[in-house]
Amino acid sequence: MEKLQNALQELICENAHILFDPNTNFIKIEEEGNSKNTQLRSVEIKGFEKIYFALKLDQEGYKFLQNDKLILDAKNIKKACDAIVFGEIKQKKYIFLVELKSETADHVAEKFKSTKAFLAYLHAILDSYYQTNLEDFTKISILFDRNIVKGKPVLLDKKGEKYYHEGFKRTDNETRIRLFI
Repeated sequence: MEKLQNALQELICENAHILFDPNTNFIKIEEEGNSKNTQLRSVEIKGFEKIYFALKLDQEGYKFLQNDKLILDAKNIKKACDAIVFGEIKQKKYIFLVELKSETADHVAEKFKSTKAFLAYLHAILDSYYQTNLEDFTKISILFDRNIVKGKPVLLDKKGEKYYHEGFKRTDNETRIRLFI
């Protein structure tokens, strides 16, 4: 796993890294621009055995493909979820695609789909240049928003894209990652 971590550290722009303490079992995903009382500002996700790496795809100034002139935004392919977390739970490797929404859940399926395409590209780069890959990881997509859902998170299927949904009443929240596996 160290080989993968080193490769991701080298490949991913440092400004897009989400910092976390590797000695803890949680990570906090934040939307820095959300300051209103009605907006979802952060979700602290607990319950990992290990977190290998995490990155933010919509970091200000480093938004996913936004400065790329070669690829046009056909079919919303330049949209991406807020964060990707590489981790381990019950000795199984996961990649969590995380989206935080405050109001409408527009383009969520497209964001997860384009993020998975990015992961396929990342897999190819890792395999070709670093002799490691993402083959052993299970991908799980999660939407956190302000639309409260009673009970456990719900698995949705929109536009052929499956993802979990968990809604919160407060603007800053915490949840357990094991609810999604």
